[in-house]
Amino acid sequence: MSQRSFVVTSVHKTAQENVKTKFDKTKVYHGTPSAAAKKAFYHTCKQMNKKIHNRCTLSVVVKEVVPTTVNGFKMLLPLIDSKGEEVKHKYALKLMRYEPKSTDGKTVTFEKNMAITFKYYAKIVKSFGRV
Repeated sequence: MSQRSFVVTSVHKTAQENVKTKFDKTKVYHGTPSAAAKKAFYHTCKQMNKKIHNRCTLSVVVKEVVPTTVNGFKMLLPLIDSKGEEVKHKYALKLMRYEPKSTDGKTVTFEKNMAITFKYYAKIVKSFGRV
């Protein structure tokens, strides 16, 4: 089975429904809808990090797309369901710290014995499902 692809259609702070937050409209995320939303959330929070001081709560809407090639040009076409609507998923996410009493975080060891410590993780506070 091929990998599912998603692009972000909107990002906003959870308390401010009418105020849009800047995000990368061209970046494609792969995996499940929730994993794509988490990746987009991390990417957006990282851009906002200087203003928010490690506090971030956002609502993210991702749209499923199908990468295709038309006349030699790569394009992302939205996936359409049986009702003729685009497949979109909405999530409310929050940046959480690993074990509040611990400053160590979570350490992961990669190839060549390279260890990275993660202090924060994304938690899905609410899943609105397909929108």
